[in-house]
Parts: sequence; C-alpha cells; structure tokens
Amino acid sequence: MDLAIAFECPQCKRQFLQDLVEFSPGKTHVCEACGSWTVLTSDSLRNFQTALEDFCRT
Repeated sequence: MDLAIAFECPQCKRQFLQDLVEFSPGKTHVCEACGSWTVLTSDSLRNFQTALEDFCRT
C-alpha cells in the first residue's frame, strides 16, 4: 500500500499528492503546475513529522 501526502509548492502554493516513498532529504521535486524545483530538507521533514504527530493526537 502506498501512502501519499499533500505537498504544497512554495512558489505557486498549489497542492498535489506525492508518494511518501519519494520524499527524502536532498531529493528534488518539480511542481506539476509551475515547474519550479524544490529540494526537501531535513528541517521540512521534521516539520512534517510534527504536523503528523499533532494530527494523530486529535
């Protein structure tokens, strides 16, 4: 079973689903809408972890 998360482009703010398996620090992602490149950092993964933990507590 694959797990997809909503990913927001920092440039155009469009959200799209991205397979969680494809997320790793340093990996480049290209926005499907505007074509801008985003590099996932360890900090952004920690922010995602915090948001997921907060969500699970509610």
